[in-house]
Amino acid sequence: MRNLKVFFLLALVALFWSCSDDDSTITGPFGPDCFLVATTDSSTKYTEITYWNDNVLKLHSYSFSNGEKGGLLSSVEYDRNFLDDFKSIKVFNGTGNLERVDSISYNSKGLIYEIITYNNKYERLERVTLAYDNLNNLIEERVFKFDINWIIKIETKYIYDSENRVTTSVRNQKTTDGSLIDSSFYTYDNMNNIEYTTKLYTPFKKNNFLSVENIYYLNSGQRITETLLYEYEYNEKGYPIKTKITSSIPENGIKYQHNTINCTD
Repeated sequence: MRNLKVFFLLALVALFWSCSDDDSTITGPFGPDCFLVATTDSSTKYTEITYWNDNVLKLHSYSFSNGEKGGLLSSVEYDRNFLDDFKSIKVFNGTGNLERVDSISYNSKGLIYEIITYNNKYERLERVTLAYDNLNNLIEERVFKFDINWIIKIETKYIYDSENRVTTSVRNQKTTDGSLIDSSFYTYDNMNNIEYTTKLYTPFKKNNFLSVENIYYLNSGQRITETLLYEYEYNEKGYPIKTKITSSIPENGIKYQHNTINCTD
């Protein structure tokens, strides 16, 4: 009986990988006939995303300038268990050498509560712990570095509105007597968010930003405030395919983000 179970598990693994290389089985989170092909920051990076059964399978990032995709910068492979939960994430450089591995743990509700990052020698580098409210909203993120023991570096707290959207986030530098790093305040449209589909975890899932006000706290006690305004062009399914981001700080200028969503006829 035990041998039969082992055979069954091996068969499932073989089926998964054979299907993952077959483009006909790839779907995405934007509907049964649509999936995200690429996102492009008009000045720096072009990212291609591969999905399998609505889940991110691979992510490749390329350099991007003058409207042209350049060389491969990095690639990410997402390993999943039989429940389709992330198990680990492997990050490779442009030449295919392993740079780091993220090991992921879940709580009893199936939510990620801990991520430990290792280097290519599997030495501990960083640890992230996550806490949630009773609606499963991410309310606290704590980042630790490893130096003999885990030492907390940064703590971020999130506040939500009645529609479970983040209205405020506050980051504290815990290694320097709890000094503030920044505070951010968010407003939203009522359209579909696209960014969370490529992230391991994020509190921003529902709608797109209309504005973000960032207040940066300097060591001198000075504050700098930057307001970002967002304008979108949407496809017929309500997802942004072009985003214009305007900063109130002149030297930060205007940036554009392009998303390509592939839909079959």
